[in-house]
Amino acid sequence: MLIAGFDPGSKNFGIGLIKGEANNIHFLAAASISLNSKPRSLLFQNLWQELADFYQTYQFEIASLEEGFLGKSPAAFGILEQLRGLCIGFFISRKIPFFLYQSRLVKKVVTGYGNASKEQVGRFLPKIINGINRDLSEDESDALALALTHYFQNK
Repeated sequence: MLIAGFDPGSKNFGIGLIKGEANNIHFLAAASISLNSKPRSLLFQNLWQELADFYQTYQFEIASLEEGFLGKSPAAFGILEQLRGLCIGFFISRKIPFFLYQSRLVKKVVTGYGNASKEQVGRFLPKIINGINRDLSEDESDALALALTHYFQNK
């Protein structure tokens, strides 16, 4: 099963792809997309195209996305919810099943601790996912952790 994880952020958008077979989990791809485009309409068009290109290349079967939570900035929350909505619209348009996961659950699945730091999550991933042969950005790690969470929650 090809599972893609998507991590919307305020500055970068992480994408990660794994292949889960029996008890083997393999790294296939990861990317971090800069969200610096202005105006916002251009940003949304660019992100939609990036999602389309990624899907065309990898034809993933399942999408996992971080569930929204109100952090320090209500303005940032609004933008993140718009990005999440764009992703959900994309998945619906391609008939891709998608699942939302809380950040705390993702951290617990990967590290065993729901309050783990991003750095801790990043350190655990190569121990669980075979084939990670390069350093990953935090956005890529978070996206891979989302894909991994879906794999373990539906195994």
